[in-house]
Amino acid sequence: MLSKKYRFKNFDFKKFQKSNKISNEVFTLMKIQPENNIPKFSIIVDKKNIKKATKRNKIKRKIYEAIRLNLDKIPLGYYLIKVKKDISNEDFKSIEDRLIKLFRK
Repeated sequence: MLSKKYRFKNFDFKKFQKSNKISNEVFTLMKIQPENNIPKFSIIVDKKNIKKATKRNKIKRKIYEAIRLNLDKIPLGYYLIKVKKDISNEDFKSIEDRLIKLFRK
């Protein structure tokens, strides 16, 4: 699991409305410039798309783990990751590959 120092706590998410947006078929990635030298992440999984909380939490855990394992490959910034569809049944490697490709754009 990703350490708490890399996650948002009491952050104004309205700052992301004017951010750079990159997306693929599964994720939408929003990035703003960081206030310090630590990258921070937040993940949003809509209740409209995935009804069960257990599935939403499973997706978040997989994404946070993919970020933790590839933290050195991710550029510095504050990131908001929005999940568009149910990927709870996909394997970890495919999720990780899609996410890293998105960070490289």
